Amino acid sequence: MTRLRAVVLLALLATACFGGRAAAQQTEQTSPTQKLRLASLSSGGHHGGATANSKLGGVIGLAVANSTATSANHILALGLLNLMSYPNLVTDLATLDIAGANNLTLQWTSPGHDGGVGALQSGTSYYIRLASYTVPDTFQLAYADVVFSTANVSPGALVSATFGGLVANTTYFVGLWTKDRAGNLSYFSNRSTDTTLAKAPVALANTFLSVQPSTVTLAWGGLTASPPDPQYKTSEGYVLEISSTNFGQLSPGGVINMSSTTDVLVSTLSVTFPDLNVTTNYYRVASLNWRGRKNYLNVGKMNFQITQSAPSVDLGAIDMTLAQSTVSMSSIVVTNVGDLPVTLIISGDMATVPISSWTLTTTVGVDSVTLQGLWNTGPPPPAEVAFGTFITPTPRISQVAGNYAGDQNGVAVPPGQSRTLWFRLQTPTSTSSNSPEVIGVDARAVLP
Repeated sequence: MTRLRAVVLLALLATACFGGRAAAQQTEQTSPTQKLRLASLSSGGHHGGATANSKLGGVIGLAVANSTATSANHILALGLLNLMSYPNLVTDLATLDIAGANNLTLQWTSPGHDGGVGALQSGTSYYIRLASYTVPDTFQLAYADVVFSTANVSPGALVSATFGGLVANTTYFVGLWTKDRAGNLSYFSNRSTDTTLAKAPVALANTFLSVQPSTVTLAWGGLTASPPDPQYKTSEGYVLEISSTNFGQLSPGGVINMSSTTDVLVSTLSVTFPDLNVTTNYYRVASLNWRGRKNYLNVGKMNFQITQSAPSVDLGAIDMTLAQSTVSMSSIVVTNVGDLPVTLIISGDMATVPISSWTLTTTVGVDSVTLQGLWNTGPPPPAEVAFGTFITPTPRISQVAGNYAGDQNGVAVPPGQSRTLWFRLQTPTSTSSNSPEVIGVDARAVLP
């Protein structure tokens, strides 16, 4: 008798396992701690047996589902977990901060098949709905257009996926469902929101428009793509940045100088930075989306630097009663050690310490002297009549056949090449100084 009762009990349990789904499809039972939604594809949730203190096991399911009777439309699942539970909902769907102009990357924690436990089985998929609007009827399963397998992903594992083909500088709303191979659907996840970046600026053949001793002006393209692309007009502005440490990659810290504009029609910006002529600097320009996030074009590095062969030229002792002018017997060699052509600018002034009574001008007089410069090969030094350009406190740029030009000139000096600078001094008509005098000459580089 005991054996017969055991058989009847097992049969009744088996009927509950297979027949309970059909009976429950027309009803919904809920309480503060339990939910029962064993219905069609449009419903979902947890079976009433899954609570904080209890989970569905698979002992009875293993006893009754020992069969290979499967087909394309019918599958016998092993265990009560597969028979009576639904995939859990995702609650931490978020976008990673690695968005592009045409893509977003999502990340979430893999749910369990029974609450937070039970790996999702083969045949389970994520259905993802991503749209740039929220109404009407946006987040319905019928509109989910991204599907991929979740087979054998353990609960708690991080899952990520990147979705392309999006429009630049556009806000997107996204959510997902998890559906198992039996067609059971989870609740809809939390909804995540993010914005794609604006199209990045486009590099030009001549990116550096102007390089001055402390200011650089860069240009970029992208506003008029060919053929015209409306996505290039979605920027909210631009930022130009300069760094001597490649924005922290070469060494920690460092100063980043920047300038910005909210004028979307602007395609040039200038930025200031100290010592442009003595260090290597790195540049990048970024477009801004409406949330202020940047999409960078890395312009690269620029070493804009010159060196000189000697700190000074000694003109020797001059007897003004015997000579009113003299040409230097030695010269200064200026070399372009950067990676861009440079045009040389020359200026000078009295540098005597303490302050000299002399002034550096273009006409000799009482305590007034003149200094002229000439780019010329040698030795020997050039003749006095070859000099024609005065060096004054006002900077004067080299010319091909004008300022400072001899058999050399200081225009567009290529990287690695040098120019030789000679000097001619004209003494004052009379002087109140009997001490040695020093004239400082400054050679600076600008972009041709």
